[in-house]
Amino acid sequence: MSDKGKANQPINKLTTRLMPVSQAVCWYSIVNSQKAEDPTTAAFDFVKLASAFFCAWALYNKFLGGMPKELGHISMGLTCAAATFRSKKATVAGIGVVLLNFFLPIVAFNVILMPARKLALMAKKNQTTDGIVWAWVFKGYMISSCFLWGYTMYVVLTTVSEDDAVSTE
Repeated sequence: MSDKGKANQPINKLTTRLMPVSQAVCWYSIVNSQKAEDPTTAAFDFVKLASAFFCAWALYNKFLGGMPKELGHISMGLTCAAATFRSKKATVAGIGVVLLNFFLPIVAFNVILMPARKLALMAKKNQTTDGIVWAWVFKGYMISSCFLWGYTMYVVLTTVSEDDAVSTE
């Protein structure tokens, strides 16, 4: 059954809260990865775990969260696989696709400048306080994600040498 005609669809408060919490944990983890005894392994481990988490979240959204057009699981899954196999080039390429997944909606739909009420109506068909709160959280999540994955790409590019990338120690 299509929800296109329904007004004020319920907002998932758990996933709304998960957006800033996941960003905080990811920022803490990627910054601290560079203080690790082996920053290369820590960088790959961060990318692998973060992209696996976001892949699972995208799959939840696609199959259980009412977002059948969700495609984030593809870029996150490929990025997770690349980091698992410690391929610097594939990991950087995967992160690049992830960045596009966050950046393109910001540009295409003007998400950042769009009024929160309009974003809540467009994305969630909900203009209640919960919908507007979701929209503000989503805007912050999208901006943070662009910077997070951009910084992650920088970390992988500057920390991982080609020799380290293929090492399985």
